[in-house]
Amino acid sequence: MLVLESDSLLAVEWVFHPDKCPPMFASLARSIRRVIDENHVILRHIPIGCNVEADALAKVEMIRFPRRLEIFSYTS
Repeated sequence: MLVLESDSLLAVEWVFHPDKCPPMFASLARSIRRVIDENHVILRHIPIGCNVEADALAKVEMIRFPRRLEIFSYTS
């Protein structure tokens, strides 16, 4: 089981309620929800103050390896 944590409450809400997000993101939110459901992923919000260390590590990696960030689309 994978636990996915986000410090963006809005993003988490959009994934669980795509009808509440802007139309341009609704399809993406539904796709993310489908992947989460199909793979038994737990998505939860964590306060930004609890995410400081992970955020710092991610920023260091982005500086060291800027080309590693990949945007992908999931099709089932």
